[in-house]
Amino acid sequence: MKNNYIKLMSSLKTLSKIDDETLMEMSSNVQFRNFNKDAIIHHAGQIENTINFLVRGTVRMFQKGKSKKDDHTIYVFFPGDFFSAYPSYINQKPSDVSLEAMNEVEIISVNRPVLEECYRKNHKIERAGKIVVEKFFVEFFNLCVILSTMAARDRYLWIINNKPEYDSIQLKHLASLIGIHPNSLSRLRKELKDKGKL
Repeated sequence: MKNNYIKLMSSLKTLSKIDDETLMEMSSNVQFRNFNKDAIIHHAGQIENTINFLVRGTVRMFQKGKSKKDDHTIYVFFPGDFFSAYPSYINQKPSDVSLEAMNEVEIISVNRPVLEECYRKNHKIERAGKIVVEKFFVEFFNLCVILSTMAARDRYLWIINNKPEYDSIQLKHLASLIGIHPNSLSRLRKELKDKGKL
């Protein structure tokens, strides 16, 4: 747990000049949580009340379909990312999305009341929190633009060139994110490999 919190401290210090003493004071207010593969970390319809730091594993944000195979992957978080069902967290309204562990996951969570109190006491922590949320929305917006304006082939190439870690997730989830059928993505990858573009 100590090593995991050091990872969180290091990440926060890159966002804002927070001193070690303040960060150590925060350590008593965080939760260390583990989830098995396919576990739901946050359910759609619930109000999100935590901001999480992903220590190990991969988490996907998705919207439920009529069946599990129809679920739509919206975004994927990787180690070192802060994640939450952000719109629900900010607006304190039921969430439209769920968060699922894609493999064995370790996270550090901070509840909203605790974080709000930290913001009130320390503006450097408040600034770090603001940067975390802004960073997500900028990256999410950029991804939405790419996915809505490019052809499938270009969408895939953009993602693996700009976010190569996406190529490590299950084909069905990557296909869902890009907006094509898994079989189509499989054929596309083979075609690109045959042409030496992968």
